[in-house]
Amino acid sequence: MTSSALIDAGHTGLISAIHKYIGSIERARRLARIPTPGWRAPYTIERWDEDRIIGEIRDRHRRGLPLASSKTPRSLVDAAWNHCSSWKNAIEMAGFDYAKVRISSPAWSREEILAALRKGARSKRVGIGDDGFVTEPISLAARREFGSIRKALLAAGLAPERLLRRSHRSRNELVEQLRELAEKQPTMTLTELHKHKLGATIRNRYRTLSEGLERLGFDDWPIRVVFAAPSKEEVLVQLRERRERGAALTWTAVCHDDLRLLNAARKHFGSWSNAVRAISSPRPPSRAQQAKSARAPAGFVQEQRPREG
Repeated sequence: MTSSALIDAGHTGLISAIHKYIGSIERARRLARIPTPGWRAPYTIERWDEDRIIGEIRDRHRRGLPLASSKTPRSLVDAAWNHCSSWKNAIEMAGFDYAKVRISSPAWSREEILAALRKGARSKRVGIGDDGFVTEPISLAARREFGSIRKALLAAGLAPERLLRRSHRSRNELVEQLRELAEKQPTMTLTELHKHKLGATIRNRYRTLSEGLERLGFDDWPIRVVFAAPSKEEVLVQLRERRERGAALTWTAVCHDDLRLLNAARKHFGSWSNAVRAISSPRPPSRAQQAKSARAPAGFVQEQRPREG
């Protein structure tokens, strides 16, 4: 249950959700009551060659696992690129048809492109993109089949001059659409609106999403998810907990596990090394220092004689 292991297993979306809603993989493990995994030595290196890569691919095929690069552990895909020049070459070296392995949507036919353009024109929208009647998949298919959107519209019997002009929403239209979206999704977060097409429109018009929402009168929607940074005392407590668990206190390890802790430590102590130094116990005296202290009686101060010459 580490970030790299979850990504290798194909759970990239889970990692994104953890960082968005919880803050770190380490905090997610604590909430789920999952024990902290051990640490692999930094000098441990996984050895790959062509024979092992081909064997791993065939083994996944025998177990019925997908062979698409997006569904395969990242370590195996990276090794294929390093030793076989590409994932496609590795698949073909293992004796499989790459066209049947890869995940891709079927190509648009000429009739489907024309039908999609006519359907989009009936929506009374103009322009290209998410806000227009020509979406990105249709646009790519039309350019590939006809050479340009204009030629595709002419082939569909439509007027390019009217449909390709840029659409401009008025302020009232934008406010109305935001209110409809707020009624449909009252729990939408600021991050989700940032990915929405209306969020892109607001950013283009008002420079930033927060400024645009403020000028449009949306103060209590969408939800702002804010994680309070740990205090100075909480940083010290968490650092001591990591040390007691035997977890690594290096900058790289903490950056990988708990970025909030790293940022809070740099905020309160100036640097990560200063924060680690704050929980470190003082070094015990050396044997020579201990022997010297034992020989000297209590309250004894050796007289310092001036050097001659």
